[in-house]
Amino acid sequence: FRLKPPILYRGPDPADFDLVVLVAPIWLTRLASPMRSFVASFRGSLRKVAVVSVMGGKGGQNAPAEIGGILDRAPVMSTTFTMREVDDGSYAPRLLALAAALDAATDLRGEVRPFVLSPETAG
Repeated sequence: FRLKPPILYRGPDPADFDLVVLVAPIWLTRLASPMRSFVASFRGSLRKVAVVSVMGGKGGQNAPAEIGGILDRAPVMSTTFTMREVDDGSYAPRLLALAAALDAATDLRGEVRPFVLSPETAG
């Protein structure tokens, strides 16, 4: 239904960061509604975002697409993990690769290019 329920956020102001990594759960193949609310609420404060989505089995690429739609720009990088990968720990090398790619990309020019690490391309 693409709802935006009320949320209570008590964390740091996203405007204080050049890049925010959003960890976005997937519910029924869609971005979890509380994350949708967060992104919509802080749209003006989120300069650059990367997205890590976690799914049961499908719909992982919907999170960066929907976040990009709310922000009117694509996330700079994204990756998706299944719950099985999280449970067995096999997600770790790809998460470290994402962190290294974000670090390298922001160190070189202060801006990052869109990039995707997905279960399909990770081999």
